[in-house]
Amino acid sequence: MPSSFTGGPRQMHKLYQNGMAIVRVFGKPDLFITVTCNPNWPEIKEALLPGQTAQDRPELISRVFNMKLKAIFNDFLKENIFGKVLAYLYTIEFQKRGLPHAHILLILSRSYKPKTAADYDTIVSAEIPDKNRDPNTYKTVVQSMIHGPCGIHKSNAPCMKDGKCSKKYPRNFQENTTENEDGYPIYRRRNNGQTVEVNKIQLDNHWVVPYNPYLTTKYDCHINVEICSSITAIKYLFKYVYKGHDRATVEVRNNDEIGLYLDARYISASEASWRIFHYRLHNEKPDVIQLCVHLPGQYRVLFRDDERLEDVIERSNIEKSTLTAWFHANTIYPDARNSTYADFPIRWVYNNQAKNWKPRQRGDSIGRMYFVHPTAGEQYYLRMLLSIVRGATSFENLRTVDGFLYPSFKEACIALGLLQNDEEWDQCLKEAGQIQTGMQLRKLFATLLLFCEVTRPEVLWEKNISALSDDILFQVRNNTGNMTLELTDDIRNEALCHLQSILSKYGRFLNEFPNMPIPTISPNNEQNTNRLIREERQYDIEELARLTENGISHLNVDQRTAFEEIIAAVEAKTSVTFFVDGPGGTGKTFLYK
Repeated sequence: MPSSFTGGPRQMHKLYQNGMAIVRVFGKPDLFITVTCNPNWPEIKEALLPGQTAQDRPELISRVFNMKLKAIFNDFLKENIFGKVLAYLYTIEFQKRGLPHAHILLILSRSYKPKTAADYDTIVSAEIPDKNRDPNTYKTVVQSMIHGPCGIHKSNAPCMKDGKCSKKYPRNFQENTTENEDGYPIYRRRNNGQTVEVNKIQLDNHWVVPYNPYLTTKYDCHINVEICSSITAIKYLFKYVYKGHDRATVEVRNNDEIGLYLDARYISASEASWRIFHYRLHNEKPDVIQLCVHLPGQYRVLFRDDERLEDVIERSNIEKSTLTAWFHANTIYPDARNSTYADFPIRWVYNNQAKNWKPRQRGDSIGRMYFVHPTAGEQYYLRMLLSIVRGATSFENLRTVDGFLYPSFKEACIALGLLQNDEEWDQCLKEAGQIQTGMQLRKLFATLLLFCEVTRPEVLWEKNISALSDDILFQVRNNTGNMTLELTDDIRNEALCHLQSILSKYGRFLNEFPNMPIPTISPNNEQNTNRLIREERQYDIEELARLTENGISHLNVDQRTAFEEIIAAVEAKTSVTFFVDGPGGTGKTFLYK
């Protein structure tokens, strides 16, 4: 899916951590809303010149969508249509054809949080509305909130992947809304006989995308509204949905020279105009203040190219970071000593110019300390102390426990009971599990085994197995369509195989670590744990054969000629390279499928 994060993966990771900082303070998100621009909005159509379409006016699309988004947030924050909103974050993306859409997460105050199936039904509907009672809602739902048709109705629909709808449509009928363990409820879809005609095909409640009737009616566009039940919505939003900016592969030809290929960034006209207008691609409330974590004398110093080194050194001796300024604030303000470093921005404001903290007069902010890897040594233990110690006035004061000054931050952590057994590594994995995928966590676990003193690695593995294998479980659920699937022995085994693969690069093996489970490999097929092999075996051969036979009957003369020549080469097992060329829309994709 396209992404519009300024700065690439590093910026994406930063924004995700900001989102998790908001969750740390306010709890899990309650609503996940996707808003897509409608090119048929009157504000767009009335401004078009004769003969123009919405795609001819990307700047108009951007302006109107930005205004609509502001109006929607006014409904959220001022009109409180879902109740009081404590916090939110959103990102803007752009479809390949240029239309912008926004992904929004809302966190509601406790008294407005949806808790029961009845609460869900007051917010979200997944049924075709009554045409006579709600004609405007009916019109928008039919135009914007019906998925497909796809599947047996249209096998070459864009959502089709390996013969199945990637969006899991059509959904099953459901008499009542129920809870789902994967973070989203299963909404009510009654078999009430309501149908609509889309592309000359009658569709019923199987095909309705969940929506909020008020928003859908008011804004006349695709607005998907989902109830969230866990913080995994944020993890999937930032880690498994966004894969970086759009890309275009460009081939440069010069006479008979070998083609040069460029992996280039692609920005649509609408996105370009959005950036030219300086509209926000991401926003969050409350603001998240990033707090540096550094050892004594190791904070970052910025300087100009033309500055003398002596001046830089002299200035660095008196400059403050957010951390040293926190020490200073605790020294001069008695009221400041009641907060930890991470919670300090809630009541205090950091002035970047003066490099100091002052009592907050207005606005809301929360703090987020930078993540520190356990292999960072003393910096990691410093961060651990900053998470719990209140009112520290210096680095030495941080290392002082019960009046005794310890020589290192690690020994101070031990004195406070923070490093008994494997608690520090368990805490590290749990914190990292909020911002990293299973693959990254397995690399972190390997680092702990290789470079840290883990007392009982098998217990540590089992306590965090859900996070350590969540990416594998996510892939299996998507590939099988079974969204309620839980951890299986095969998934655990694949996670262990990957961990073993990481360790083998350092010449180490799992059997060298006492009591750690060892991955098993089937004697019949040593590659049965390979993800690609597993996916290959999950194809429905009979269904594929049926689709193929049906497709062959629809080939035109040129397509059939190419098809027969390619198949003949495959059956003869000859080494031949084919290149299928043709303008867009001539059926190349249909041919190779």
